[in-house]
Amino acid sequence: MFAHHNPHIMDIRGESVNMLALLRAVPKIHLGAVAYLEAYIDFVNPKLILSRTDNNPTLWQLKRRPNSTYKVALIQNGWRPEQFGSLQVWESKIKSGRKPSIDCAFVFGTGLAEIGLNNFSVKIIASGSTKLNQIEISKPGIATLDIVLISEYRTNDMMLNPDYYDIDRRFNRALLKFGIQRDLEIHVAGAVENQSGMLEEKSWYQTQFGNNKWKFHPRNSTSSYGLVASAKMVVTVDSTMGYEALSLGRKTAMLTCRYIKRWQGFELIFDRLVSKLEGAGVDISKVNQINNRFGASLS
Repeated sequence: MFAHHNPHIMDIRGESVNMLALLRAVPKIHLGAVAYLEAYIDFVNPKLILSRTDNNPTLWQLKRRPNSTYKVALIQNGWRPEQFGSLQVWESKIKSGRKPSIDCAFVFGTGLAEIGLNNFSVKIIASGSTKLNQIEISKPGIATLDIVLISEYRTNDMMLNPDYYDIDRRFNRALLKFGIQRDLEIHVAGAVENQSGMLEEKSWYQTQFGNNKWKFHPRNSTSSYGLVASAKMVVTVDSTMGYEALSLGRKTAMLTCRYIKRWQGFELIFDRLVSKLEGAGVDISKVNQINNRFGASLS
């Protein structure tokens, strides 16, 4: 898309270092990574700085200089409330004392504007999922996979709290029974990308499904989306990919019953959601509190 503009790739994770920019940044070393990035930008003199991530607080500081002439646009790749780029921005503001600012935020949905993102971005564009947008749905193919289970296995969560996946264990038992009764094959869309974690995840599902009709699919950058696009039915406990499956027109079952405590400081998001439910005529008499998993649908 940008080849004819002769774009520069500005590495921000130390993949490479421009020594001239690094030397120029030394006098402003108190700014940390921002000083280096600004020195690099001054050498390149770009019209646009574009990133496919907005969860790095440093990127939100690239407009701090009042004489900057370039535009900064960030594309969001996640929509869980605890991982919203805007919440990362708030954290950055607290630490740095500077108000974060960009020219344009490309987000999953306009619901993000309601939690204050428009206080930091001049313009907000709802672009959907950048990965999901790569899948052609105008001519949907024939669904060939009986059931695709979106895995939510996380190695760290399992180590910190072995009981965290109790709901998944019960869910898997019910799903396996459903599959056996109807002679359906379960396809697990893996969640862990690194090799050791992937093997651990596969082993865990082996304990769940045994020698019955199931298959594990290791994760790569777009593998889960391909599986979802080929599914007759998608099932998940509370993965946000369930919403994406719905947007593909796939039959989707979500069991959003995992208990997660409300994140301190984010209560306003969930209280607004409760208010919207009430305004839509939903009976909220039994809703004591809503956790962040339900908040994901704000997008």
